[in-house]
Amino acid sequence: MFESLLANFLTSRAAQFIKHIPQEQLRVGVWRGEIVLDDLELRADCLDGLGLPLTLEAGYVGSLRISIPWKYLGTKPVVAEIERLHLVVRLKVSLRSSLVPVCVHNK
Repeated sequence: MFESLLANFLTSRAAQFIKHIPQEQLRVGVWRGEIVLDDLELRADCLDGLGLPLTLEAGYVGSLRISIPWKYLGTKPVVAEIERLHLVVRLKVSLRSSLVPVCVHNK
């Protein structure tokens, strides 16, 4: 029961960043204490909340590994490792339009 709740929690958090989350791999992994998800596609809006002047054109994670130390939960950290992160980004605003001429008049 707890593992199912945790899997649902992880799914809801990861869904903010990842397009499709393989539910069966997630549930089995939570039970074992190690979740490994491969070849994940990032959502186009996953960078929006960071306040960066960037738009994500394409993004992929080769491997996401989450280790949950069930026996030592609370004393040892839950560790998330990302391997092979590929991002294709572009500026939201062109550099040319951000260079606004400034006129200063002294009287």
